[in-house]
Amino acid sequence: MLHALASHLPVELRSGLRHAWRSLAKARLWEWGVSIVEPDGLAPFGIAYVGRLGELPIASDLFGVRSTDVDRTIHPVSVASPEQAALISEMPLPGSLRVLGIMRTMVSLAPSLEQILAGYEPELRRRIRRLSSGCSVRQITDEQEILRVHRELLVPFALSRHGDRAVIVAEEDILRIAKSGYLGLVSLGGEVVAAHVGFSYRHGDQKVFSAVRFGYPSPVFGDGKKLADANTLNAYCALQHAAETGHDVFDFGTSCARPEGGLLQFKRRRGGELSTFDCESSFWIRLPRSGSAEFLWRWPIFSVDHDRIALHLGVPPRVSDDEVLARMKKLTYGGLGAICLHTARPLGPQLLGRAGEIYGSSSGAVHGKGSAQRFEILEAA
Repeated sequence: MLHALASHLPVELRSGLRHAWRSLAKARLWEWGVSIVEPDGLAPFGIAYVGRLGELPIASDLFGVRSTDVDRTIHPVSVASPEQAALISEMPLPGSLRVLGIMRTMVSLAPSLEQILAGYEPELRRRIRRLSSGCSVRQITDEQEILRVHRELLVPFALSRHGDRAVIVAEEDILRIAKSGYLGLVSLGGEVVAAHVGFSYRHGDQKVFSAVRFGYPSPVFGDGKKLADANTLNAYCALQHAAETGHDVFDFGTSCARPEGGLLQFKRRRGGELSTFDCESSFWIRLPRSGSAEFLWRWPIFSVDHDRIALHLGVPPRVSDDEVLARMKKLTYGGLGAICLHTARPLGPQLLGRAGEIYGSSSGAVHGKGSAQRFEILEAA
């Protein structure tokens, strides 16, 4: 009943209610525990997590790993020398960075669709044009067909991708979203290859189309090449629907807030700008006291301060200027408030000048560039 009522509330009010609920949930100290997070290439560092064990998978995702050795008693965890240990907590820590477990990406539809495509990398642009020339999209409104698409495309794909962590949208909610919003079935060469479902909402004075779920039939998601093509086509068709129906913004939904995560990178390459809107899962990370430049080179992170997003990247002594610039080019996100370089060596003016060009876009992540309001050079151990 409460879920049904909440679904009709304005999106800002729903976000506020979720924030209040999550704040109350964090106070359940009996659900807290300590665990060790062990990403590949961890040595000589250690990463310990302190918080609700139900949130541990989200924290672990920030490093691209699952957790091990869960201990439900809170005590010091010896994972490395104290100076090289990082700590993740659900509560603020002295000298820590606040990070989000998930990050939203938005695409402004103010330019024409052709102008948006023009900002893509050339190979992606050619691929979309090739695929879209032979595709068709049909809106699904019949209840039985909506449920069939849900059972045969949306649910199986979610389970194949996320396993027991998949969040399955209830059938009554899919029916409501498809009827009040939009469910598109995408065919390529006469064969159904994808589906997307979403709805409209208002954020301030902007009309936003939110892509809630993508789905694919098993012969597609079971084949890597077919899935890559279908995913590219599906995202474009959803974007096209949003543009053609008078929306100001396309909401790509949330992804794990790991700068090098595959899903976030997929959205970055399609012009998605980072946004903290309605992203409530937050943690605090205290960096290692020794080797923080090396740590952040291995695992860059986003931090958030009053909705301003900063990208933190380490520059250890062993890394050349060319390697730093190449890494930056893979992290050219739009919507950044700052680039924070934690450096253990001097940075020359040529590197900083080229870095400024990489993040010098005035309109988000287009033409292979990102946008950042400022650079911060932080001395690291």
